[in-house]
Amino acid sequence: MTTAVPVLPTGGPQLVDVPAEDGVLLQGLLYPPPPEPVAAVLHVHGKGGNFYSGPPRTLPPLVAPDRFVHLALNLRCHDLAYSRLGDAAGIATGREAAYGGMWERLDDGPTDLRAGVSWLRERTGLPVFVVGHSAGGYFLGDWSPGPEEVAGRVFLSPLTSVRFPLSAWFTDDAALDRARAQAQQLVDRGDGHLLLPVPAWYFAISADSFLERLAERPGRWLDGCNASPVPLLLAWGGAETRAAAWRELFDRMTVPDRVCAELPGAGHEYGGQEAALAGEITRFVDARV
Repeated sequence: MTTAVPVLPTGGPQLVDVPAEDGVLLQGLLYPPPPEPVAAVLHVHGKGGNFYSGPPRTLPPLVAPDRFVHLALNLRCHDLAYSRLGDAAGIATGREAAYGGMWERLDDGPTDLRAGVSWLRERTGLPVFVVGHSAGGYFLGDWSPGPEEVAGRVFLSPLTSVRFPLSAWFTDDAALDRARAQAQQLVDRGDGHLLLPVPAWYFAISADSFLERLAERPGRWLDGCNASPVPLLLAWGGAETRAAAWRELFDRMTVPDRVCAELPGAGHEYGGQEAALAGEITRFVDARV
């Protein structure tokens, strides 16, 4: 059964505002809806990414645009740093706010995903599938949505722990302990938003965000994935250094309806393999609508 989408704008891709439940206004790109869509797909990026680069940009025109509504959404952790000042839409008069990967908070990710899903559900009445790339996939696992919210989950090379940069940033436990103490001092005095410099991508991190990563519970991502019964597709590139880890994690998933796909030769952004990846996602969605 198809559903008309009269409330969505037509024409070319359009920028849209998507309000989150905590008052933060997110922005996304809505692709032209087809006349009789059967599903809606929400695309989200990873840390430091955005809706106009990587899979959130390349996939919407390739994943059955004749049958699916596509929204590519900027999470508040988009890019590494940006500010919204003064009277910008969604910001109270005189308020100043800084967001981005350097200030990323773990609880914000699921909040932003819910906002995108709700926006699509309210305007289409269609089953919504979420495609999360890298850290977007971490948040999708962490969210653990129910089947009444999401019809399917697609994890593209998902980040499975936020502690992974620590070994690149700190050469030994003593250096890590010094950074931990400095971050704790900043948080204790109410300055958890201030940045600590680090020597590799993403070059700086807020004290609040740093302490959250240190305190991550082991197995948080996999436990979150398994806590939801929503069908899932786990995909990764065969040329990625974490390919073996994703194979092993897929074997430990307990969701009954799950499939995986390894794209030979593909890297983290799936350059040159976009059509093959789009085919895997299209087949996954078509089989569940």
